Amino acid sequence: MLEDDLSTHRINEDRDVNSVLMFCQFLNAIKAGGSFLLIELPILHIAYYRTIINRLIKAGEFPAEVMDKFDDAAGWNDCALSSNNWP
Repeated sequence: MLEDDLSTHRINEDRDVNSVLMFCQFLNAIKAGGSFLLIELPILHIAYYRTIINRLIKAGEFPAEVMDKFDDAAGWNDCALSSNNWP
């Protein structure tokens, strides 16, 4: 959907749009058994995406190690604000 909107210029490409697209691409790659390296994401987005991943894990859509893969890809493990207790 976002890709279509971008290609038809219904929306402009910006940091938020790119962030959402990268997160969706990450989930699709992991679901397909692959891996994905993310570029910089806004820290508030990372926190929100972690909440979404946590919900997907609880719903049985992904195994728990997906959180570690996301943390590694997003650079969260290197962030001074990271915590094992974060959502």
